[in-house]
Amino acid sequence: GDHEADALRARYPEHADRIVASGSPRVDLWRPELAGVHARHALPVPPERPVVLFPSNHSAVLDVNPFWIRIRDKRDRFEGPDDPFEFDRYGHTAEKLRSLGAMVRAVRRVAATHPEALVVVRPHPIEIDGAWEDLLGPVDGVLITRTASLQAWVRRAAVVVQNECTSGYEAAVAGVPVVSFHDGGVFADHPVNAVGRRASDLDAAAGLVDLALSGGTEGWMPAEGGAVLSRRLAALDGPLAADRTVDRWEALDAAPTTPLRPAAIASARRRVLLRSGARHRAATALHRLRGGAPERPELAVAHKRPPTPQAELAVQ
Repeated sequence: GDHEADALRARYPEHADRIVASGSPRVDLWRPELAGVHARHALPVPPERPVVLFPSNHSAVLDVNPFWIRIRDKRDRFEGPDDPFEFDRYGHTAEKLRSLGAMVRAVRRVAATHPEALVVVRPHPIEIDGAWEDLLGPVDGVLITRTASLQAWVRRAAVVVQNECTSGYEAAVAGVPVVSFHDGGVFADHPVNAVGRRASDLDAAAGLVDLALSGGTEGWMPAEGGAVLSRRLAALDGPLAADRTVDRWEALDAAPTTPLRPAAIASARRRVLLRSGARHRAATALHRLRGGAPERPELAVAHKRPPTPQAELAVQ
């Protein structure tokens, strides 16, 4: 969208005319007219039962890697022993913990007051399995699931409750009501929270869920939210972002290119996979020698994506 395009133009003014806000093909899949793409997912809930969706984005607290490992893996990005970026991670994680506690209370409240609804908690992809089950305990009417895609659940939901989560954008674009629950003001100023009705305490959040489940969703998104969407995301109507991107590519002047070498690409991919796998096998073996169980399931990965050393990103 224009937000990112303008940031790039400010950073690279000499190339401003080459920067195009074409939109993202990922966002294409959020648009209402592509709802059929997600209908192939058979969700484990009867059609007549309303769904209240809580997408989790608390990986700062619930990540498969503990906090200190994530700090270690960012070490080469910190400048000096007092880099503000490094120590901002501590404050951000503390705020995430506060947000997590508020969401646990909200899930329990909604499940207790709306037994007719299914309350669905969707863990973030890099949150460790079992964390939400342990935090919530046994609660009737709650489903914690990674089944199907997040967008399939968004479109099935009567309302989405989030804080500082991309799922707010997904729901708003799809036309699903959003409750932005920033308890005590935690992350209240994050742009995505503008697309929902705001709640700064549990009673307010529960009241908004009540309203959404009763059908009072006419004109739900505030005007501020519409302005944020239109600036942050492009191609929300008209031609898809995928088509706009291809159109721009085809309009480029032809220039000599270096052909891709499939063998070299495959070799590089094997090196990355072997390096990541060897690191995990070595850590598991060491932990076993010390008398412990494996630190992670065998099929788990160290990160959502393998770490990329900063040196590999440097311009040669």
